[in-house]
Amino acid sequence: MNFLQEYQSGRWAREANRELSRCPFYQMGDEGASQRDAWRQGWHDADKEIRGKK
Repeated sequence: MNFLQEYQSGRWAREANRELSRCPFYQMGDEGASQRDAWRQGWHDADKEIRGKK
């Protein structure tokens, strides 16, 4: 599945200086885990850009 909204939310969270541990709990199960993974990936990608480690 494509979780662009969750990914972008993770990027915005990092830009707003939210901690990685503040990842939202979307729902239970595999789909919820995938949504959290997308959010975390967005957070990590934004972190790399902010720190200049592209």
